[in-house]
Amino acid sequence: MGNKIKKLRETYKITQKELAIILDCSVSLISLIEKDKRNISESNLIKLATAFNISINYFKGDCHLSSNNIPDINDDYLFKKTIVRDFFKFVDENN
Repeated sequence: MGNKIKKLRETYKITQKELAIILDCSVSLISLIEKDKRNISESNLIKLATAFNISINYFKGDCHLSSNNIPDINDDYLFKKTIVRDFFKFVDENN
C-alpha cells in the first residue's frame, strides 16, 4: 500500500511535508508508511482517498489506476494544498 501512496503523491507533485500537514501527522510517519514500515490508519486512509478523489479500494489493491484514468484532486484538497504552500513560502521569505 505504501508504494501506491507514494506513487499517487508523486503523480500529483505533493511533498511528504504537504501530505503530513493535510493528514495531521509527521513527515517521518509518511516516510515509514510509504516504505511499508508502518500502517496507515483507517481515518487517514479515508482522508487520503477523499483528497485524491479515489476509492479506498485503490489502496487496498482491489482496483488500479493508469495514467489515462487518474482523477482530478478534490477541490477542497486543492484549497488546503494552496494554503500549505503559501504558508511555507511565507515562512521561507520571513526567515
